[in-house]
Amino acid sequence: PNGAATSCVLDTFFDPVVGLGDLRDHLMREYPREKVYGFSVNHIFEGEADSLLDQLVARFELSYTPNKKFTNPTLSRRYLEKDETHFALILEKFHKFSAEMPATYIVAQWLHKTESDLFGRHLSGLDNKPGQRPKGLDSFNALALAVQQPSKTLEWRTDLTVLTDLRGGWLIQPGVKWKPNKSLQLDVYGNLIRTDGGNDDFGSALESANEVFVRGTLYF
Repeated sequence: PNGAATSCVLDTFFDPVVGLGDLRDHLMREYPREKVYGFSVNHIFEGEADSLLDQLVARFELSYTPNKKFTNPTLSRRYLEKDETHFALILEKFHKFSAEMPATYIVAQWLHKTESDLFGRHLSGLDNKPGQRPKGLDSFNALALAVQQPSKTLEWRTDLTVLTDLRGGWLIQPGVKWKPNKSLQLDVYGNLIRTDGGNDDFGSALESANEVFVRGTLYF
């Protein structure tokens, strides 16, 4: 019923004086069969030449999963079964900001989920503090923007991706690709994770994932 009672039960299980000793267990991943229904609609806008609307691709995707099973935040063997709706609105476009540079590729997306967050965790287990029951969230929303800009000679390409859930979680991924010839390519990217310290944003599950990685590719 509360944090104190939970602590008492756990202390009893792990107390060697009681005789139970150092209990050990494992987590088993289960993937129940699901039926997912969905559709997508695409539309290409036609506007004035070189305008932001010209050749803008808009895509709407929606999926519905009845009786979707979620891990219970109480760690009970009984799953939570909820009907989940998941939709995304995506805008993408190649746009030339300058006649001297190749077109910039831009993608923007709004993601909405009714029952789970970015990692599939049920929303009823989020937004809690130690010793308190989770308040839960009504829905999960995320906004993402990705931009790619090649150089004049196509030898270089700079990338930037930004993702936020509007609750304090941020993923910022800058990167650069260098391809001096058809046989060699070097990619350097970084992941910068930020969270406001609460348990209501996706950053709380990724805050140790700040990293920089380098990949070299040789084509032959």
